[in-house]
Amino acid sequence: MSWSDREFVDVERTNGGLRSGIVIGRVNDTDLAGRIWNFVCNVREFKDAVNRGGLDNEAVRQKIAEWDEFREEASGRRKGRRRAEIDYVSYHGDVVKALRDYREGKACKGERVVNSLLVDLMVKVDDTMTEIYEVKTDCGRQSLYTAIGQLMAHSVGMGTGIVRTLVMPEGDLPHGLAPCFAELGIALRRFRLTAAPNRKVVLL
Repeated sequence: MSWSDREFVDVERTNGGLRSGIVIGRVNDTDLAGRIWNFVCNVREFKDAVNRGGLDNEAVRQKIAEWDEFREEASGRRKGRRRAEIDYVSYHGDVVKALRDYREGKACKGERVVNSLLVDLMVKVDDTMTEIYEVKTDCGRQSLYTAIGQLMAHSVGMGTGIVRTLVMPEGDLPHGLAPCFAELGIALRRFRLTAAPNRKVVLL
C-alpha cells in the first residue's frame, strides 16, 4: 500500500458497517473488467519491483513507516463512502499517474517528479520542493477545504516561489471558493473520465 498510488478507503456496507480496502470499481460498471486488469497490472508492477530489489532501500522503509503512522492516525476518524463516490475514488491512482506522466514529460534538467504518502505529487530540485499537487476526486466543499490545508501545510517553509496546484474533476466550484484559491495562489487543474467501456483519465 505504501508503494502504490491507490487510496485505501473505508466503504460503507449494506449492514451499515465499514470495510477497508482498495476500491477497484462497482460490480455493475461496464468497464469493470478493465478496472480489474488495471489493478492486476499494478500488482504485477509491484512484484517486479520487489524481485528487482527496488524496494530494498531506506526511502522505501521510510515510506512504509509513514504509511503505518498514517493508518494509525486515521483509525480514530473512519467514515464510509457511499456508492456515488466510489466511481471517482477508484480512479484516484489513475489521475496521479496521468499527472506524473504529464509532468515528467516536461521536466527540466535537475527536476525530479516524486510523491510520498502525504503528498500526491511534487517536483523537487535537489532537496527543494518547487511544485506540489493535491488530487481530489470530488468538488465538495469539505474535500476542497481539506485540499487547501494539505497544499499549504505540506509546503511550509518552501518560500514564495513554490507552485501549488489542486487537481479535481471538472464541475462547478462551491460558492466563494474561486477567490479563495486566487488569493492563496492555488492553481486549479481539471480532469474528466471518458465514457465507458474504455474509460480513462483525461487531464484538461
